[in-house]
Amino acid sequence: FLPNPNLKPETSFGWDAGVEFTVIPKQATVDITYFDTNLENKIVSLGFPYSLTNTAGEAIRKGIETAGRYKVSPALSFGLSYTYLIAQESNGLAETRRPRHGGKVDVNYGFDAGRGNFNVSANYNGKAEDNAFLMPFFDTKRVTLDDYLLLSAATSYKIQPGVELFGRVENVANQKYQEVYGYQTPGVMAFAGLRFTYHDQPALDTGVK
Repeated sequence: FLPNPNLKPETSFGWDAGVEFTVIPKQATVDITYFDTNLENKIVSLGFPYSLTNTAGEAIRKGIETAGRYKVSPALSFGLSYTYLIAQESNGLAETRRPRHGGKVDVNYGFDAGRGNFNVSANYNGKAEDNAFLMPFFDTKRVTLDDYLLLSAATSYKIQPGVELFGRVENVANQKYQEVYGYQTPGVMAFAGLRFTYHDQPALDTGVK
């Protein structure tokens, strides 16, 4: 690794604007947000010999996020979200590991007067570009990472005030996928435990000053 004494810090400027409105009173809501960010002096890696440098020009990241939720009943609701992203380097190439399309669908169900909750979700990650470092001199080559869909399930139950039992399973279908080229990702994972929450009780007002 060779140091670069001329390396500059990255700087960025971004803004977003959105609107949320009710489609059906107390049942259905929709949220739409537009975002735009410009990144200057982006730090990137060089090949062999390995070092870091700044790119000239601006990298852009802009797009639209949409989300909606529909309550079938006070206990049951459906959620849907989608993100469209344009992420480009200053040379016009797509930024690595930033998919153009992404989204999520989930179903949430509360039971036993709100003490319990069950949620199932499907998260979609679209195709993305990445760099493959090839031996023997770490030459780089552009590759495309496949899109993937991850299923998850989670549940929780409040045993008593301040004590909650929870469990969740991630990547239920044991999907094989890559977030970074050449690196494996976890398969199906299960978690369970107890969550304790402590709240200070307000002191009683005795009227004595």
